[in-house]
Amino acid sequence: MTTRWQHDVPPPVRPVRGRRRPGLWISLASALALVVVLATVLVVLARPWEGLLRGGIGIDPNRPRYDISARVEPANGRVRGTVTVRVPAGVGGDTLRFRVVPNAEGYDSRFRLGQVTVDGDRVEPTLTNTLLTVPRSGRGTVVVSIGFAYSVVEGKTSPLAALGLMPSDGPMVAGLLARYDTGMSMGHWYPFLVADGAAADPTLPDTGDVGNAPVSDVRARITVLQGYAVISGGEANGTKDEGGNTVVDERATGIRELSLVVSDELKPVTREASGVTVRVWAPADSASEADEVATVTARALGVFDERFGAYAWPALDVVQAPMPPGVGGMEWQGMFWVGSEIFHASMPGLPKELGGVLGQLGGMRDVREFTVVHELAHQWWQGMIGVDQTTDEVVDEPLAQYSSCVYFAETRPSDWKEVCDKNTSLNYRAMRTMGGEDAAADRPTSRFTDDKQYAGVVYGKAPNYYRALEELMGRDAVLAGLRTLVEERSMDVVQPADVVAALQSKAPAGKKAEVERLWRHWMHETHGDDDVGTEIMP
Repeated sequence: MTTRWQHDVPPPVRPVRGRRRPGLWISLASALALVVVLATVLVVLARPWEGLLRGGIGIDPNRPRYDISARVEPANGRVRGTVTVRVPAGVGGDTLRFRVVPNAEGYDSRFRLGQVTVDGDRVEPTLTNTLLTVPRSGRGTVVVSIGFAYSVVEGKTSPLAALGLMPSDGPMVAGLLARYDTGMSMGHWYPFLVADGAAADPTLPDTGDVGNAPVSDVRARITVLQGYAVISGGEANGTKDEGGNTVVDERATGIRELSLVVSDELKPVTREASGVTVRVWAPADSASEADEVATVTARALGVFDERFGAYAWPALDVVQAPMPPGVGGMEWQGMFWVGSEIFHASMPGLPKELGGVLGQLGGMRDVREFTVVHELAHQWWQGMIGVDQTTDEVVDEPLAQYSSCVYFAETRPSDWKEVCDKNTSLNYRAMRTMGGEDAAADRPTSRFTDDKQYAGVVYGKAPNYYRALEELMGRDAVLAGLRTLVEERSMDVVQPADVVAALQSKAPAGKKAEVERLWRHWMHETHGDDDVGTEIMP
């Protein structure tokens, strides 16, 4: 492989700068300490080569294939590389759309677009904010190569921001692509293809995530200084030391994006669970917390494997990663991140020992367990079952919330309803207490008034649809319907109607229409005050 950027990204490069935009912070209400504190958390939130998927998915010539070569320098934040994408016939249309999150408004990355070619011929693409459009040379398979360079900024966190009690002054994605004291978080870090039919507004929405890539296969060769680990949702296919650098060959199949964390501070705790290698990465002085997180992850894998079908990939990486304001965790295929305070189950802004003691009193262990399980659930809902997160968050987020409640019902039957309510319905009640209005959950994220309304409606009210279905047809039938969705549509991008149809397939004949009526009631209409309540402590 080539390790020198000047070979990867031919000059010239041109700067493309964005404007600053309002911050993004999402709420997950929780009872903390001796008084109720609203812990506002967005739990918003990639795999090996051929023959390695547990589900036997393997490489598919009919889906995109990425080849990424990049140099990553955590000390100064520089990222330089080339992404080459083989786009099969029938994918992408006449004009290919790529999301370039490092060029987002408000994210001062000094992004530079290098040479872009299609089938080896240089083309003139159009880059508008985060949307790169590339003309296609024909309807058959094409190979697109894109050079890029930018600087990852230092992430900002604070005790109040970690609780969601103050907004960020930049886009949420800035915190998912940022440098922190424990390493560099790299989410949405390279130009990725937008799925056919998915939304592609150049300006990122103020609320929610932006994942809407089709399932792809990825090979990434990442060059870092020796001593740094490259943690990804894929599997390392080998490393090579070259003159003070290490080149890591990462491969993943059946993923939507390959995320990375590059760190010289994190160490893994490894466990086997349900045929999956679980690696929990944390600083050495957090080994006990890493072991606790590994235990929860392994237990939840067993529940979800049984209920929804086998987890698709052979390994899962869970990483303690500092989060931007209001973000408690973030999901990627084969990997998820947990914010530092949540990971330690401690009160933000306090020394670890004192914060941990008060955190236990305030239920922070439950918050951590719910966060970990929620992010794991996204491996099914957004990973295996794809969603356009800019338009159909009503699919994956309520399902991740409901799946977490199912986990607690099966592992803690004595108090599962209390834990579920604190992490779901309390979001809605907190929103109403703060003056937010009820709204339809089934809408593009850009149509929510603000992040508090989004959290209250999507994370708080909407998951109750599935509990209402349990009363209608029983939990086993609801879970059977969701398993059918996974079996029939895994690796596809689905819409709300697909979820309803899968649930109807397992409903008794006389109740199928009621499944759809309840969807309208919970997802399209505004009965939250009557159904969920408005008092934080009813």
